[in-house]
Amino acid sequence: MNVTLILRFYAAALLVAVAFALFLARRVSARRLAPGAGAFAIQLLGIALWCFCSALELLLPALQAKLFFAALHYFAIGITTVAYVAFVVEFTRERRVSSWLLALAAVVPMLTTLLAFTNARHGWIYAETALASFRGFDYLQITPGPWYWYGVFYSYALFGVATLLVVPALLRPARLRRRQHSALLLAALLPAGLNLLYLTGLGDRALPIDLTPTGFVLSAILIAWGLFRRGLLDLTPVARDIVIEEMSDSLILMDNGGRILDMNPAAERLTGSSLAHALGAALEQVLPEAALMVSRLIAEGTAERSELEIELEREGRRCWYELRASPIHWRGRRAVGLLLVIRDVTSRIVAVHEIAEARDEAMAADRAKSDFLATMSHEIRTPMNGIIGMTEILLDTPLGVEEREYAERVHANALGLLNILNDILDFSKVEAGHMELEPRAFDLREVVEDTLDLIAGKAQAKGLEVACLISEALPRTVVGDAGRIRQILLNLLVNAVKFTASGEIVVRLLEREREGSAVVLRGEVSDTGIGIPAKFQNLLFRPFSQVDSSDARLYGGTGLGLAIVRRLVDLMGGEVGLRSVKGRGSLFWFTLRLEVATQDILPTLPAPWPEGLRALAIDDSAPVRLQLEEQLRRLGFEVDTASSVREGLECLRAASAVERHYAVALVDENLGADDGLSFAAAVRADPELLAPPMILLSRLNGEPTRTEAWTAAGFVAMLTKPVRCRILRARLASILAAPRATPEQPAGLVL
Repeated sequence: MNVTLILRFYAAALLVAVAFALFLARRVSARRLAPGAGAFAIQLLGIALWCFCSALELLLPALQAKLFFAALHYFAIGITTVAYVAFVVEFTRERRVSSWLLALAAVVPMLTTLLAFTNARHGWIYAETALASFRGFDYLQITPGPWYWYGVFYSYALFGVATLLVVPALLRPARLRRRQHSALLLAALLPAGLNLLYLTGLGDRALPIDLTPTGFVLSAILIAWGLFRRGLLDLTPVARDIVIEEMSDSLILMDNGGRILDMNPAAERLTGSSLAHALGAALEQVLPEAALMVSRLIAEGTAERSELEIELEREGRRCWYELRASPIHWRGRRAVGLLLVIRDVTSRIVAVHEIAEARDEAMAADRAKSDFLATMSHEIRTPMNGIIGMTEILLDTPLGVEEREYAERVHANALGLLNILNDILDFSKVEAGHMELEPRAFDLREVVEDTLDLIAGKAQAKGLEVACLISEALPRTVVGDAGRIRQILLNLLVNAVKFTASGEIVVRLLEREREGSAVVLRGEVSDTGIGIPAKFQNLLFRPFSQVDSSDARLYGGTGLGLAIVRRLVDLMGGEVGLRSVKGRGSLFWFTLRLEVATQDILPTLPAPWPEGLRALAIDDSAPVRLQLEEQLRRLGFEVDTASSVREGLECLRAASAVERHYAVALVDENLGADDGLSFAAAVRADPELLAPPMILLSRLNGEPTRTEAWTAAGFVAMLTKPVRCRILRARLASILAAPRATPEQPAGLVL
């Protein structure tokens, strides 16, 4: 056997190990933030230096060269052993070993290195040194001195400390880093075993070399495998270990048989059982409340997690816990166990219970308030009706001017107070859940026009135009609560009149869609009033709220009208909203779902005049013109409209030119700068025009003196605005059936 060739090959292998150790040190330094990474990198540098010294000690022939590198390798031994201990301390998170103890541990290896370099003076490391030959190969032969064995013992002591730190982690089953600690323990035992082989002289029988560096190279390879294969220095498993140990949630790890393999300290506190006692026990012995869920999950073999909420008695108080059992799959395939996560949700459950109790108390208080308001408003409304009735009787008796003024003030204030009481009563009924709908068939147009009549007087007193536009697509008769629909419209119209100083108020009814035998109605009430700023619009439908507190003083009201509208619309399955711009008016809209009646309440009678008659409508308000046009077309007329006296006269001249005269003309009392009298006078003054029967449209009921003037001007009838379709039909029937009056003998004005 060529020993020289073998030893030279071994020395070359040691040099390769140097390069490998340096490469690993560079890779490890890139993970310097991971616990132990810095110490491990230093250990790898020590191994590289140790292998380098051992290789040169074998290759160099001179005794002094061999002695130099033999002394230098003690420095490498010191770096390697102390760095290994530091690495294990950091990796295992051992808090009992401080940095000061590690620094103190490095004193003996450094002293050993110093003694090795000065050995020629004292012989403490090597008592004797010489070159010996083994089958033609010269090697360094030594006789150990007194400090040599002390250094060996000390190095073994350091490795023993590191091993004692690793072993407890192995004795705790199913920990996340058990395989990592196994790699560390094996890496520590390999070089120690080879060093014992060298110290006992057993290795000299084969080759006279120290194989300890080889052991450290193998150790580095093992740790490198753990580093890149098992995530030895990854921060993630370390952080997971810390989180699991210190987290407040309880974790219990079980095998497929439901036996406990591991639990964290929080689970130990929850179950009142230590890990040593619970290890290998069935879950039902430690936490019987969760055993059924886990058993079902194991039996079904499902990949989905299961959840459960349990109630336990802990330290004399009730506690609630949320349990989640999740299967653990090995590399995405077969299930190898179960993880039970237990979270204390007592504070959440208690909060939910407290909120529920507070809600019930608030609802009870609200119902009591509503019941009280309903009772009190009813009790107050009864005497208020008596006051109003007696005041009306008083006003019908002869009174002086001053007494009548006082009585009228009492009557007006009593009506205002009654309106407030009605709002409170309706709102309290809705809030208390006592409001019930009374569906029946009704004429939709009649309900809307009846509602407009209720606010017509106030609107006319402010000089406001009021118009109603109802789509022809809407059915005439529908089924619903006519009283509540009238109340919705009335509240919106009262607000429109209240907050509009000039201009017009328009009611529109449209068909939004058909749903089988039902129709979805969209109603709109628009005005040209003060408008509402965008930031206040979301407050309007809340009870007792207004845009500005000054509005309550200026316009009055309780702030309940729109809240009642919302409650009624919600009760009828609809929606309500608005669009508004400050200073430019508002549009309130609502939707209602109404059934279409199978038959009309009143059959539609044919008009008592032939179809195709022409009618002229003159009004300076565009919505009113549209309303008149829609009503006249519904009655079978061909309609032309005009917005002024001049346009009206042009229409009459055009009709006279083609000899298709108008059967009737509806003329507004006020036409901007002109009025109905001006139009009538202009018609009578033109002999070429055939004047049709003219109907006066007035905002106020006729007065005797004014009636005579309008009759003299040629008007045959008067209608109060807003014009009702039923009354318009009756007036037209009486006018078209009567003989034409002559200018010299005009007919009386029909009111």
